[in-house]
Amino acid sequence: MSWNLIKLDETPWWHEDVRRDAQTCWGVYAFDDESRTYCCSANPTFEMHFIAHSIDPKPGLPEPALEALNEAESSGNSEAVTYISYYDVKERMRTDASCWQAVEGLDEDDLADDRATVDAIHEGWHAGSLTF
Repeated sequence: MSWNLIKLDETPWWHEDVRRDAQTCWGVYAFDDESRTYCCSANPTFEMHFIAHSIDPKPGLPEPALEALNEAESSGNSEAVTYISYYDVKERMRTDASCWQAVEGLDEDDLADDRATVDAIHEGWHAGSLTF
């Protein structure tokens, strides 16, 4: 297994109040780069596991607007698993190296199965040990 984190621009799907104060609204996902599926497609897809939202605020926002973005970031709603084209993900990784990173430091228990791995990545992200 070769797990990665990738951030995808999800700004267009956020409410206009959030978009007004945000530069970019990211969805952060974990996926196994060695695993493909053909979910509803003749082309390969990655099974993408939602980890968190990450919102980049516009510079110079007043404190109340920053607090509102932080609240939106923590209360955003996403599917636990989504499927994205293998080719789209690979193109994104090729053209923007800052949008992804390999996940390192997982032990044998973390890699026991996909659920354990995703849980370990989720915990690492929310503990601050995995970031972009």
